[in-house]
Amino acid sequence: PRLIFPKLGDCIDRFITDFETIFYLKPLNDKGLSGWLYRVFPEPWQVLLQSRDGDTKLALAAEDRPNYFDAVDALVRSAREAAA
Repeated sequence: PRLIFPKLGDCIDRFITDFETIFYLKPLNDKGLSGWLYRVFPEPWQVLLQSRDGDTKLALAAEDRPNYFDAVDALVRSAREAAA
């Protein structure tokens, strides 16, 4: 732990921040909607809306990782468009 070994903690922080995420998959469940934050390097970050039958629809594609609130907003907008 950093409290006991502060120099080791600093070294680990510098080392890990140099990595590029090559695969990322995180579930998003908010406001009654389900989806995924997804990325396979070198493709852009994607927010996918998942329907009740399991189909997915692209809600957002971005070069930088979207924060949680932007991802949920993209899910809401995509669900509204699908319902219209």
